[in-house]
Amino acid sequence: MARCSLRCSSRRPKPLKGKVAGGAVSPVVSTPAKLRCASSAKTEMALFLKFIATFIPMEGEMMKLWLMRTFLVVGLVFLAAPAFAQEVNTDFDKSTTFSKYRTYAWIETKNPAKSDLNHRRIIELIDQQLAAKGFQKATGGTPDVYVVYNAGLKERVSVQGYDYGYGGWGRYGGGGMVRYDQYIDLEGTLIVDLVDSNRKELVWRGTAVDILSDKPENNVKKAQKAVEKMFKKYPPELKK
Repeated sequence: MARCSLRCSSRRPKPLKGKVAGGAVSPVVSTPAKLRCASSAKTEMALFLKFIATFIPMEGEMMKLWLMRTFLVVGLVFLAAPAFAQEVNTDFDKSTTFSKYRTYAWIETKNPAKSDLNHRRIIELIDQQLAAKGFQKATGGTPDVYVVYNAGLKERVSVQGYDYGYGGWGRYGGGGMVRYDQYIDLEGTLIVDLVDSNRKELVWRGTAVDILSDKPENNVKKAQKAVEKMFKKYPPELKK
């Protein structure tokens, strides 16, 4: 039988291809599309194995064991989720006329970034996008909208299987070791809200989810990309 070793790692690497999302359901993977992809890949693998069987004269129990081992390894690969990609979404009040908003002011967040550096960076990135959309910071009086952001972190567990080759079942092989590695990534969420100052109601929200890097400069780029995506289609337009 194939041997299996389990090695756990607490490091937080970049998302790898073929990683299996554990715990919470990934918010960026479309389940129907993933299932279609896995189904197509399994069909192609089945045809490949049938082709291989015509050249490898394995019969009976040996063939069953070889196929069981092969499908175990293949299943680990094709059931794995694709690499995690940044997901950005926006939502807004359909009854609001956004063109009337010209000034803004910040209000204190209850969930700031973990470091003061990142806190200031996020505010600066949002300020830049608001300025590009024609907003100005209110210098006195009541602004048109209040702006607030919230940031959060959570662990995202994933598992990846590795095949270490053949050996063990005669000259045809089939008894190679399969190792399972567990990874823990940090998933970051950034939420930006615009609140109508007169109505005291939320009128626009941008949400971004991404896997954080070990390198701070990469996370700055991720945040910049996320905020740019949020405001790309601001002011929002109703679909006709």
